[in-house]
Amino acid sequence: MIDKKKRHQLKAACSFFGGQRAVALSAGVDNSNFGKWLQGTPTLSEQNVDAVLRYMGLPNGTSDHSVVHVWKTRKVRGVDFTQALKLYFPNGGKIGRSAWAFPDTAHDDSYGNVLFVYGMSDGPMRAILRHTLKYNDDHDSILKSHLEWRHGDEKTSQLRILEKIEKWTAGSLTPLEFDYVWHDVGLSPETQRVITAFEAEGITPEEAVRRIQVGDD
Repeated sequence: MIDKKKRHQLKAACSFFGGQRAVALSAGVDNSNFGKWLQGTPTLSEQNVDAVLRYMGLPNGTSDHSVVHVWKTRKVRGVDFTQALKLYFPNGGKIGRSAWAFPDTAHDDSYGNVLFVYGMSDGPMRAILRHTLKYNDDHDSILKSHLEWRHGDEKTSQLRILEKIEKWTAGSLTPLEFDYVWHDVGLSPETQRVITAFEAEGITPEEAVRRIQVGDD
């Protein structure tokens, strides 16, 4: 049963997916009926409600813990994300933000944009939120919600994304890839083995890059 409170939260969470119309289109439901349903009118069939919930990562009305949820937003300042995030983190959780902004290369029209990446988790539930902004926008705008900084404050909770940057900024992550950064493990074991092998052969980082680029033995 989707009560009034949860519909309000769902409406707020649509912003993570590009808005209400984008959710309706992706879930294959009529946007007008979806809007009325969010207001409490029974205009969606049970099948269509299930389609919306699955698309939003909420099968059976609860968050899917088997994946890393990937969201996006263009606005953080002046927005309280508590209601949207309570859908996925009803009992609270932790949050961190990337230590620096990355170039936004996900779309053809994104020239001049950068993005910060937020990571969120309560243990089994994992999510990232990409906050896209212009170079001259306020980089100090911080997401507001009921989640707490994972190490006490924003600065000490920064996410050190050292590899697989393209997955954090434009692609999708596995739970293991998320956990390497979230738990401050650093580089993955695979990358560590490659570095160790180069060091054992006395190969400098510059030479290693050159060999990879030109395909030398």
